[in-house]
Amino acid sequence: MRTGFLIFAFSVTAIATTGISQEKTVDFAKEIYPLLAQRCFQCHGNKKHEGGLRLDLRSAALRGGDSGKIILPGKSTESDLLKRIRSSDPDEQMPPQGKRLTGEEINRLQRWIDQGANWPDALAGKETKSDHWAFQAIQRPTLPAKSTATTPNPIDLLVQSQLAPSGLQPASLASPTTLLRRLHLDLTGIPPGDAQIRQFLKASNEDADKAYQQAVERLLESSHFGERWAMDWLDLGRYADSDGYEKDLPRPHAWRWRNWLIDAINRDLPFDQFTEQQLAGDLLPGATEQVQLATGFHRNTLTNREGGVDQEEYRVKAVVDRINTTLTVWMGLTVGCAECHSHKYDPISHHEFYGLYAFFNNADEKDLAVSAAPPLMEKYQQQKDTHDAQLAKLQAMIDQQQPELRKRFESWQGSLQTDKAPWSPLKVVAAEKTNLPQLKHHPDGSLSVIKLKDGSPTLELSGSVNLKTITALRLEALLDDQLPNKGPGLAIDGSFSLSGITATFQGEKNAASQPLVFDTVRDEINVANMAINQVLNPGQAAGWQQAGGQPGSLVLGVAATTSKQAWLGNPLQNGMQDGATAM
Repeated sequence: MRTGFLIFAFSVTAIATTGISQEKTVDFAKEIYPLLAQRCFQCHGNKKHEGGLRLDLRSAALRGGDSGKIILPGKSTESDLLKRIRSSDPDEQMPPQGKRLTGEEINRLQRWIDQGANWPDALAGKETKSDHWAFQAIQRPTLPAKSTATTPNPIDLLVQSQLAPSGLQPASLASPTTLLRRLHLDLTGIPPGDAQIRQFLKASNEDADKAYQQAVERLLESSHFGERWAMDWLDLGRYADSDGYEKDLPRPHAWRWRNWLIDAINRDLPFDQFTEQQLAGDLLPGATEQVQLATGFHRNTLTNREGGVDQEEYRVKAVVDRINTTLTVWMGLTVGCAECHSHKYDPISHHEFYGLYAFFNNADEKDLAVSAAPPLMEKYQQQKDTHDAQLAKLQAMIDQQQPELRKRFESWQGSLQTDKAPWSPLKVVAAEKTNLPQLKHHPDGSLSVIKLKDGSPTLELSGSVNLKTITALRLEALLDDQLPNKGPGLAIDGSFSLSGITATFQGEKNAASQPLVFDTVRDEINVANMAINQVLNPGQAAGWQQAGGQPGSLVLGVAATTSKQAWLGNPLQNGMQDGATAM
């Protein structure tokens, strides 16, 4: 009996061992890779890396995403990939609802992981560098073959190679004065003076290339060069002389970093040092005051010093701003999306963003007693003294000439009243009206209408004026207590609209009437009234629009060809809408 038991036990063990050895090995190429391609690559493939995870490359898949490794070879129960696939939580399950894996597919993935997650080299794929432009190294382009007998600048060759396929021709060469102006505005932001123009023209007549080179060198040596090109960096560095936010308190020492920047550009500080000093100047060995001052780049963040605010909240905002600014300025990337999640298309993941956050979060703000660079202070004081002396000289000249200037000004004011040709009122001898039941004549020659019938009113006046030449016609709209809102129109708010005005004249009493042609019109009260020109074309829907409660004055200039010796005769017509005017 004892011997039989041993034989039976051996038989069971042999059967179990045989069962394991006979388990089929999962074929990655046929069973796993097609499954991943069909169900996973859409969100975790070459084009999208949601959650910072790629499953189309072996190295990326085994590395995992923002939440860490998801495939642990030999440990399917601990692998997040299977946990997420089996999850019933809509926010966690992969793939999303409607694309769930079948039980057989899940079992296939489990056996693959337990068998060591074998991934053959033939399907491993290769991680390539991003084709995002910000990650591409700057390379010197290959110049196209010279297409002309002349020897243009290499940049001209590149430009011409792009113009030719489009059938475009390059612009003609700029004149020396235009060229000098462009140089000045590009390099210093200040146009050239008369002396500089004359000097450049003289030198260009002798040797144009040499004159150009000398002008460039002179402008590069100018202190204004640093001021001109610092403006762009000041914008990138969000420079300001105040805090921003509601209080917007002043920053009395912000100018020190601005001056460091101008000086760094003027002394042609190499870009690697320019970068190091602004991001970590205080950490450089033997950092001087000026090198430490460079770190003011990241003190330009908005600051809220209002009472009662949560300082930690605004400190965190400043840290995030420093991350975004650094990546935008030095890498040409916008990474704001990664603050909340890995973007589907941007190459910076959520995980990487907070790796950068950890770096900037360890930076402490510390005020340093830093003096401005001596050369800058000396130059500033010299310029200030020069400007103060010039200002004092100009003020003395003004004080000396003040009596004479005032005398001339008063004389000019008087000339406006005495030299100006007076207006001659029209002596009305007849008036014909339509839809104007009442027309009242006043001793000063003005006319008023108190009531209005339905329809568009018209008024035709005949009269005379004692003038040798008619150069303009003025129509004044006057206020009247009897009108709505004192007029000058009959609308409920006192407004009116004049759609057009025409006039004819007779030079002699028995002569034929001739049209008086108007070529200009202006509203003397509302000079911005652009629709006023429609008055010259009677019958338009709009024209002189006069608001209620204020007087108006319309002046029509008579064309020179119609300005003759004559007395103004019959008729003077004007069509009005929404009311009438007193004349």
